[in-house]
Amino acid sequence: MKNAVLLPGALLVVGLGITNAKPVKVEPKQEWGEAVNGLAVSIAPAKEEKGTKDSKKGEKKVIVRWKNVGKKTLELQWVRFDSDRIYKGLDDLHNHVYLKDADGKLVPARQYKFPTIGGPPYRPRTVFVEPDKIFEDTFDLWTYVDKPATPARYQLSISLEVKNGYGPSRKGAKYWTGKVESNVVEIKLEK
Repeated sequence: MKNAVLLPGALLVVGLGITNAKPVKVEPKQEWGEAVNGLAVSIAPAKEEKGTKDSKKGEKKVIVRWKNVGKKTLELQWVRFDSDRIYKGLDDLHNHVYLKDADGKLVPARQYKFPTIGGPPYRPRTVFVEPDKIFEDTFDLWTYVDKPATPARYQLSISLEVKNGYGPSRKGAKYWTGKVESNVVEIKLEK
């Protein structure tokens, strides 16, 4: 194998009698926060897709993945702004997205003043995650924290705390409660 070059993220097969073997792209290892009550959370910056109809100037998209590492189907609370016609101002990630500067100082959370509207008893929207499956969600970081004016490197993490459990709405599922935290990722903000 003279003059062979192995690129990062490539898998080279040698000595198996395979000819014309092509490099196989190896996905980077997914980092997860510590699992709590069968649930682990991971975050990562989303790949920027400039020019798509869904992209808006100035957005900083983040992918959050919820993984069921237990043996029972989990019913997870999933509420985002405007996901309910009556309770438009509810979001279970509001005040649970953390962005820290190099000194460890938290960037202020976005403050919203939603009108209080009476209505029927509220049961949060949910999603079901089977054992060994992942539910993926994408959000704009600036929905939850104020965009810093200073370009720098920041540390991003999220946590979710659900204290009140409901009876599961599907037979055989378990309504997840607890406090779970994601991995920490570095976000580079440029001017």
